[in-house]
Amino acid sequence: MDEEDKVPELDYSQYFDEHFPITKEELKEHGLKHEYRVEIHRAMFSNESFDVFKKYEKGIHHKNDSKKSGYMDFLCCSPLFDPKDEKEAYNKPVKGKQADQDKHREFKSEGVYPEFHGSYHMYHILDDEVFAIGVIDITPSVVSSVY
Repeated sequence: MDEEDKVPELDYSQYFDEHFPITKEELKEHGLKHEYRVEIHRAMFSNESFDVFKKYEKGIHHKNDSKKSGYMDFLCCSPLFDPKDEKEAYNKPVKGKQADQDKHREFKSEGVYPEFHGSYHMYHILDDEVFAIGVIDITPSVVSSVY
């Protein structure tokens, strides 16, 4: 591949401004009744995300039999990982082995822009209740969200 054909590695963090949500006292002070926030976590199983998935499957697709294994294969098990992330590089994702993949991971917010490339779940939270989850893939050249 010629040098001119290579896709440059982009740093998307320049497009995101770190911010701190206003406090609950400030909410009341401004007469706001609800608190909305977004948290980005590694794409891994959580009961909250699975519950939202089941509600979606039932409400949109009229499915009442959503299984944890199907959810994990569809929305958690991703071949994307960042070789700069030593834990992910050492524990490379393997299709159908999500339970093993999650063992080394910690369920925590990754901030506004995650440090490493890979697959993530974007939790939308209103008044401390998760009401929607987006699946995003972050690579060196693109951010994709299709579900």
